[in-house]
Amino acid sequence: MSLRQLREAESVASIVSVQNCMTPFDQGDLGSGVLAHCAARGIAYLAYSPFGGSRGKNRVAEDPTLRRIGERRGVSPFQVALAWLLTRSPVVIPIPGARRVEAARDNVAAMCLALDVQDLAELDAVFPPRPDR
Repeated sequence: MSLRQLREAESVASIVSVQNCMTPFDQGDLGSGVLAHCAARGIAYLAYSPFGGSRGKNRVAEDPTLRRIGERRGVSPFQVALAWLLTRSPVVIPIPGARRVEAARDNVAAMCLALDVQDLAELDAVFPPRPDR
């Protein structure tokens, strides 16, 4: 949903959530203003496919920055990716899929991962927001 579409929808109904794709590799809603609009109005932002689907999963697993931070913290690159998405805004709720119990546990553990200033600077340098929409 674009910012224009969101504003149009708000003109006819009360909007409580928006569900758009957001991954470290695709953060168009940060640059387009959708996420800021949601945050300003208390609208939940459901970030579906936070790893980018089946193709993106390999990309997350192999990304050198996500891996390096994960190794430094003793966690998976997936936990780093989710924890970082959670820092984008308090209204962001990533909704990752999990086919295995271990993956579900890994996803939940990301909520407890507090990235430090160095981690965030590294991630922000590699994954800057782009206005895709």
